Amino acid sequence: MLDQAKKIWEMKKQADIFKKEMEAIKIDESLLIASNKNRIQMELLKSLNTAVKRSQQAMQTKMKNMPGFNLPGMG
Repeated sequence: MLDQAKKIWEMKKQADIFKKEMEAIKIDESLLIASNKNRIQMELLKSLNTAVKRSQQAMQTKMKNMPGFNLPGMG
């Protein structure tokens, strides 16, 4: 049981690493038409942060559904 708790705690620590939102995306102007650069960067940033949030929610749901491991600070 203690080994499983340690594994769960490690999963939580790894999930915490991914809870940070991205702050900026930069695209080389040679790859884009300058007038579209800012819009594309903002859309990418929004999409990536949405994906991160969804993965966090999935991890929390998975951890909460593990029998016997509703530990404080895990959600």
